[in-house]
Amino acid sequence: MYTLRVEGAFEAAHRVVGYPGKCDRLHGHNWVVEAAFRGTELDDLGMMIDFKTAKAALMAVLDEFDHRYVNELPPFDAAMKIGRASCRVWRESFLSALLCVLRLRRQRRISLR
Repeated sequence: MYTLRVEGAFEAAHRVVGYPGKCDRLHGHNWVVEAAFRGTELDDLGMMIDFKTAKAALMAVLDEFDHRYVNELPPFDAAMKIGRASCRVWRESFLSALLCVLRLRRQRRISLR
């Protein structure tokens, strides 16, 4: 099994609706996200995935959140209204977006050959 980890960051605002304290107020964070790409096969160059492709895929996802109000972005808009924006929601959102970006990139690469 091979693993390539890439890291990216973004800044965004949010509020934890219904939280009994300051977090119920609008505030921001600097978020750091690590994506781990795993696979069992290497290409002809000995790479499981090109570092530039992995980094670009992560940044394409993070750019959607950068300098945004997270409470207004699906699926967080619904989750934040009931105060249930958990790590699971973040993870699922990032995973589905990364898979979509990687699929699009792979389709483009195949279609260019």
